[in-house]
Amino acid sequence: MRLTTDQINTIVKTCRAVAGTSALVWLYGSRLDDTCHGGDIDLLIEPAATQ
Repeated sequence: MRLTTDQINTIVKTCRAVAGTSALVWLYGSRLDDTCHGGDIDLLIEPAATQ
């Protein structure tokens, strides 16, 4: 995975602040492939379930 620890922590913190503390954050796309270069960061955010 081509993200730094700081990037991961910032993404998770921001997503959970917006979508809830139980939100799930999924990374997909070219950033998962260590052999690629460049590219954007593709995220799927599943917000916390509401009751």
